[in-house]
Amino acid sequence: MTENTILSKELDCPPGIYEHFKGRLYRVYGTALNRDTGKRIVLYTKLYDIGDPELEYRTVEEFTEAVGTVTRIPRFRLIQQESTQFVTIHLSL
Repeated sequence: MTENTILSKELDCPPGIYEHFKGRLYRVYGTALNRDTGKRIVLYTKLYDIGDPELEYRTVEEFTEAVGTVTRIPRFRLIQQESTQFVTIHLSL
């Protein structure tokens, strides 16, 4: 974890709707382990895209870090937590 991290590693990123610091909304499905790097990643999609949403990912550190030069705010902010659902996703990262 870096000093810019807002959320603790124990919390990870629970499933739910998140607001990006620029105002757009995203749905987080949860976290996974990238076996190549050994880092935890957050799996999410854009809610503002029309059509088939693409699954995107960032490391937990990137997702939870603070941004801004004067006022430090979280890159993503949880606005509605959703219940955990078990899904199987096959990824080629």
